[in-house]
Amino acid sequence: MIIAYSFGMIDFLHYGHIRALKRAKADSDIHFFGLVSDETMDAWQGTRLSGYDERKSVLEQLKCVDEIIPQRNFDPTDNLKWIHGRYPDARLILYHGDDWNLMPALDYLKTVGGDIVFTEYYTKLSPEKILSRLNAENSVFWRRSNLISTKANTLISLRPLLKTAKIEEILVVSHDKYQADKRETAEEIRKRFGGARIIVRSSSTSEDCYEQSNAGHFESVLNVDSNDAVQVIEAIDRVYASYVVGYAGKNIDSEQVLIQTQTLHVVKSGVIFTRDINENRPYYLINYDENGSTDVVTSGTGGGVTVWIARNIEVHQVSPEWRGLLKAVKEIEEIFNNMILDIEFALDAAGNVVIFQVRPLAANYRFKKAFDDEAFYAVQGQAKLALRKAGKDFKKGIVHLSDMAFWNPAEIIGSNPHDLDYSLYREIITKKAWNEGIAQMGYKSIQKDLMCRIGNKPYIFLERAFRSLIPAELDEELTDKIQDFYLEKLRKNPSAHDKIEFEIVFSCYDYDFERKMLELSENGFSETEIDCLFNALKRLTRTAIASYESVLKKDLEDLKRLDDLTGHMEAEAGLKRKDPFALTSCFKELLTAIERFGTPQFSRQARYAFISRAHCKTLVDKGYFTEREMEGFLRTVHTVASDFETDYELYRAGNISREEFNKKYGHLRSGTYDIRAPRYDEVIFPTDNGKQGTRENEADSGADLDIGKLQKALVDIGFENAVEDYLSFLKKSLEMREYFKFIFTKALSLALNILVMAGESFSIDRKSLSHLKVADVFAAEYYESGEEIKEFWKTLSVQRRVIRKQNAQLVLPELIWTEDDITEVHFLTARPNYITINTVEGDVVLLVEESEKELKDKIVILEKADPGYDWIFAQGIRGLVTKYGGAASHMAIRCAEFGVAAAIGCGEKIYSDISTARRIRLDCKKGEIQRI
Repeated sequence: MIIAYSFGMIDFLHYGHIRALKRAKADSDIHFFGLVSDETMDAWQGTRLSGYDERKSVLEQLKCVDEIIPQRNFDPTDNLKWIHGRYPDARLILYHGDDWNLMPALDYLKTVGGDIVFTEYYTKLSPEKILSRLNAENSVFWRRSNLISTKANTLISLRPLLKTAKIEEILVVSHDKYQADKRETAEEIRKRFGGARIIVRSSSTSEDCYEQSNAGHFESVLNVDSNDAVQVIEAIDRVYASYVVGYAGKNIDSEQVLIQTQTLHVVKSGVIFTRDINENRPYYLINYDENGSTDVVTSGTGGGVTVWIARNIEVHQVSPEWRGLLKAVKEIEEIFNNMILDIEFALDAAGNVVIFQVRPLAANYRFKKAFDDEAFYAVQGQAKLALRKAGKDFKKGIVHLSDMAFWNPAEIIGSNPHDLDYSLYREIITKKAWNEGIAQMGYKSIQKDLMCRIGNKPYIFLERAFRSLIPAELDEELTDKIQDFYLEKLRKNPSAHDKIEFEIVFSCYDYDFERKMLELSENGFSETEIDCLFNALKRLTRTAIASYESVLKKDLEDLKRLDDLTGHMEAEAGLKRKDPFALTSCFKELLTAIERFGTPQFSRQARYAFISRAHCKTLVDKGYFTEREMEGFLRTVHTVASDFETDYELYRAGNISREEFNKKYGHLRSGTYDIRAPRYDEVIFPTDNGKQGTRENEADSGADLDIGKLQKALVDIGFENAVEDYLSFLKKSLEMREYFKFIFTKALSLALNILVMAGESFSIDRKSLSHLKVADVFAAEYYESGEEIKEFWKTLSVQRRVIRKQNAQLVLPELIWTEDDITEVHFLTARPNYITINTVEGDVVLLVEESEKELKDKIVILEKADPGYDWIFAQGIRGLVTKYGGAASHMAIRCAEFGVAAAIGCGEKIYSDISTARRIRLDCKKGEIQRI
């Protein structure tokens, strides 16, 4: 007797199906048809026309089909086993279209004397062509493949076809056979693997299918001695025991365990997704680790480092470390008809690519429409063009960028800012004012923009940042050499890009000058060049400290002019609330005043504060003071944040009114440059009935540094400054930086409010205004009517919203050295800036914006270290972690002032991990963040 078996979806019965079914019936006595389940169809292709019962009813009308049985996935093996059990003496033939490259059931058929017959696939009426012809606009992202079997069956089928990578020796153990004689199974394993170390892996039918991947859900046991029957049996028992738990008591008799040779000398292991798992973007996404083990693979968690590689890249363009892997992955994609895949791999010391697992990337099948890859590649091309354009102003047309160096745009306006955020930051800071203030202190004058934009992401020009921190008195030849040295130093230590003022550049003279001089000597600088730099830095620093009080007096006078103008403009704006022309004029006048009386003065005071921080740090590094002594000193620094904490307590206790509180702090907002963010006077602060104090020990208010030790330190570095004046400088410069920022942001906040008023007069909301640029607001003076401005702004807002959405699809790195960094993106393993030496443990609160979440005794997690979040320090927080932020950032200073344990600037990987945690432990002394 001959029994034919065929299977499929038959969602849309057509000529091609009839032809194939008739062929199967003509050659057989009985023709069984396996009808694929609704669940598998939905998970695979995202849509269907008919349900299982409807499709079955259609097939039942065909004379060429004798019996219809359900098939739970696209692997017919289980159904073939059932048929063979029913007709053990019959010859079993599987009929299938020739469009599949792999057929996992083939090995089983050979064991029972069966065969497979490939019929010609009717491409004219393929599901893809039917759907695209019916509705091209709504075509589903379909990729057809028979990657639908267990982990073991898939690897067995793939192994003989794979030329660019290897799959280790395989043996499959079935549960029923194993239970019948465990010792016999162990002996078979010993013979097959000859005493080699093996890995016993799960290969469940509920893993690696379209409905779910269950990666890491079941047990796998590494480093098992294949000669040791006891070890082998214990390992297999552990894996099957995890099935029992995972299946909640369901029968596992037909389940498999996969035995493979343990891969040796692993240098990298991880997973690669053939498309972005979150948004279906055309990237290869690699998560990997370099710990020399494959644990990261078997756990299903991926690695500790992430690389994004655009799918349009040629293999030869990929960096050598990933070239072999990408070549292998492209071969696997071709075998599986370009299906979206999740591939687990390892790279060994000899450069071999080892494949551990290939499965459908189930998460991506929720996307109902095809991603427009070509449009994405066009946006990527524009990003490269923007980089080339930016480079035209630099030597050899090459420019180097960082999103966190110097003025730290990622920290202040974020990595995906709106047009208004970006253009405001550029207008009042990075266009020119950023350098005006510090040039007067003796640094190089740079009459150029500090910031550019690639896609939506803001970047700092590293060449200009480095150059601006070099003493002006040095000649150009030495300046160029120092600048190039800083660039190369950062290239070797990229995780320092948010710490350039502490770890890369030498921008002031401090107590660590001897080590820095030695470093220059070891990197090709002559004794004369070193003397020139450090003598210049010494003069600049000594003069800065000596003249601080007189410069501060002048800067405070300018700041008062800005503050007075802000008060006047606030009254003016209130009177002209209905006049959009007057409001836009006020907006322009206020920004002009900020550029003249605010930003240069703030940047100068920030530079003084940095010198203070550098001296405090190196006083500890060189052993003049302990870390605890310096922490105590920093707690004596009294900034506006301390005032806020006191005033908030008074307001909460009813001793001052909300109006009084708002008059002083109402201008602050959680996004300093974000017009969408509400001001403090527009929100209700979270409160409770308990004491809110933040300091770990209220009785410990800190103590000044020992004058004798400080005097010795000054003598050692050759400074003649009076020790009392020096101590005053260390403290006051930190306090004044925060005060200048406080007044500066008051003017900025008012400018944003004025723009909100102008928008209201045109019925344009804050979200729409956020897509305008400063120049668009200034342009209002050239229009004759309010209707013209309204139409102009609305049109721009709509267009820019679309552009921003397109640009947001790009994955861009923290540092850009070449164009290749746009198509192969390596995210850095960040080194957080730990503040205090305290250890705290607590529940996590992820704070996206103002919230009524309870913060008392919690560890708060923020993306940006924005000054507008100062209110959290009045809530009794236990610790703070931010995604962005430098060692001398606003939040770093705040946490030092309040004695709050913090990790500032933890980066993408750590932030993503802990933002989903319920509880973490923050050990600042050891520099560790752990999920609890």
